Amino acid sequence: FAVVARLNEQKGIDLIRELLPELMKKGIQLIIFGQGDKRYVDYFNQCLLRYPGQLGFSDNYSEEMAAKVFAGADFYLMPSAFEPCGLSQMMAMRYGTVPVVHETGGLKDTVRPYSDFDGIGDGFSFDSYQGKALMLAIDAAVKIYFGDRPTFQTLQKRGMTKDFSWTKSAEEYNRMYSEIYV
Repeated sequence: FAVVARLNEQKGIDLIRELLPELMKKGIQLIIFGQGDKRYVDYFNQCLLRYPGQLGFSDNYSEEMAAKVFAGADFYLMPSAFEPCGLSQMMAMRYGTVPVVHETGGLKDTVRPYSDFDGIGDGFSFDSYQGKALMLAIDAAVKIYFGDRPTFQTLQKRGMTKDFSWTKSAEEYNRMYSEIYV
């Protein structure tokens, strides 16, 4: 799992911090890459010593390294408390990194949750901004990753081919306006 974000409450870093010991007990590998609030920077620097080989953290941000983190992860964790738009989940999908997001704002608009029932979706999500809900989404993602590799690869491909262009948005607006203006 990877997080590339500003380290502040908006980005859901408090939920990650709450769940970190449980994630580490489950054997999950996590890299956190970003700058922000000193309390988060200090906490993750301390955790580096506690979870060597399992947790990576750097606040030495660069676009080049961010791209490598996106490309090198299997899952992108973005549990933002609120997110008017959000670009990181779209960048992650472009690299084939499956997003795990809080269903809010632009994250809800751009990540369609995977459903075992009908196989649709391109990521994982949770609707209640709580650690338990995030953990359930992470568990569902891990279950697919280890238990159904073909489905995981399908999710990667869906994300990589998803069209977030302005052309698509403009076509959608034109369609809606033409339905209204009859």
